[in-house]
Amino acid sequence: MKKILFFIPTLGGGGAEKVLVNLVNNLDLKKYDITVQTLFDVGVNKKGLKKEIKYKTIFKKIIRGNIHILKLFSRKFLFKKMIKEKYDIIVSYLEGPTTRIVSGCTDSDTKLINWVHTEIKNIKEFQKSYRNKKEMEDAYKRYDETVFVANIAKINFENITNFNLKNEKVIRNVIDTNEIIKKSMEKVDIKKEQITLVTLARLIKLKGYDRLLRIHKRLLNEGINHCLWVLGEGPERQNIEDFIKKNSLQSTVKLYGYQENPYKYLKQADIYVCASYIEGYSTAVTEAIIIGKPVITTKCSGMDEILENGKYGLIVDNNEEDLYEGIKKMLLNQDIRKEYEELSLKRSKYFDIEQQIKEVNKIFESS
Repeated sequence: MKKILFFIPTLGGGGAEKVLVNLVNNLDLKKYDITVQTLFDVGVNKKGLKKEIKYKTIFKKIIRGNIHILKLFSRKFLFKKMIKEKYDIIVSYLEGPTTRIVSGCTDSDTKLINWVHTEIKNIKEFQKSYRNKKEMEDAYKRYDETVFVANIAKINFENITNFNLKNEKVIRNVIDTNEIIKKSMEKVDIKKEQITLVTLARLIKLKGYDRLLRIHKRLLNEGINHCLWVLGEGPERQNIEDFIKKNSLQSTVKLYGYQENPYKYLKQADIYVCASYIEGYSTAVTEAIIIGKPVITTKCSGMDEILENGKYGLIVDNNEEDLYEGIKKMLLNQDIRKEYEELSLKRSKYFDIEQQIKEVNKIFESS
């Protein structure tokens, strides 16, 4: 039985954290002895782990300025202090501090795998967890394999870093389609009186809530009545609440916060919107497709792969005006919404969980 460690900063409410839980819960626990370890013992996804999955953590709470503090110590020192047991495979499941720490492993018998979820736009932003670009390059080259969640994420990484990595692969996020469909059938106590947009993501600047709210207000001013449901929590909540209050949008914008079962909300809404400036491989867009929602999204990493270059959903250029035009088109044309709804249901078969698990197994079995 192979002993495998997955290392991630937290098990918070983000897409990568949810996908990790989906992945480990669906691996063959007769073949693999699996441990999930976090840097910080926080996150709503922790309770989603099967009881057979071992869980470890380093710090009970998030330490302010932890990225800078960790850089004071060498990679080897951090690995030795944080990874106490010997494993056959160690996976850093999210770029950042865990990637740096795991690269400090000196045991040649341990296979190191790095999972990249983010579309790199700025090398300086991406290397914040490292002392400099040279240390970042050394860390990434220490890995036996690097997995990207989308082809465009891989291409951008190669173009911006110019790192010559050993083995690169693309494996789509593991999505538990059956569980999503089952949960989407649960009842939700909401009185929906008009056509509704829904979006699901952490409330952070990169998700584009600023422009989505401006578009919502602009459409209302034009007499195009609709509601906007926002599912998620994060540091931008106060700014969003301030905008809603300042523009008297309390009756049309609903902030539902983090939901253990967001799928029942997605099911009741009419259109799924992704307004992100940057994505990796959007778990939320994939989930909306599985539920059969018409999707409109900005053009960012992974969307061409998820929606097959716009065949199964409306992809617009990544700017506010084009997003406005796309949402307006969806709201005003019922036939287009119906067409994309049917295409979503057809596309949902593409996200078969068994195929993704097979791809992960190939990596583990090759060590």
